[in-house]
Amino acid sequence: EELGIPFDLTVISREAKQTPEYRALHPLGRAPVLEVEGGPIFESAALLLHIADQNLHAGLIAPLGSHERALQYQWCFFGMTDIEGALMDIARQVWPDAAEPDAGIIERATTRFVATADVSAGALGDDDYLVGNAFSVADIVIGSVLGFARSGELTELPANVASYVDRLEARPA
Repeated sequence: EELGIPFDLTVISREAKQTPEYRALHPLGRAPVLEVEGGPIFESAALLLHIADQNLHAGLIAPLGSHERALQYQWCFFGMTDIEGALMDIARQVWPDAAEPDAGIIERATTRFVATADVSAGALGDDDYLVGNAFSVADIVIGSVLGFARSGELTELPANVASYVDRLEARPA
């Protein structure tokens, strides 16, 4: 949507993701999967980076080899490993199919989440966006993962990043 190019989105049920046909796209039966000429791509950040590379004119990713591009990679990986990792630890405790929630795990994961949110807030400073104060793949990943805390009802967003997530969620796309 940010690129303004046509795409087909298919929402797939949890059960359908376990079929052999879907597992041929993603061996673990997870989403998302991007089907492109040459074969499927899975992992959110990987497909996002691929789409940005295929649409360089949109400016969602900095020039190859630039410091800004390295920072965009950094934030994409940070979002998917550090921030989302903490949130998934919480989710495994509080979502309906979880066993009896372990308060210690939730507390430790929430502490880790707040620390990662603080890192993101520190990088933002007074800017609207993470890298060069320009909207990019870094903001798509970090904003969506931080927003997952709220939308997944996992934990409160720290005030120091709530306005950033609100600003990103207000974008038309």
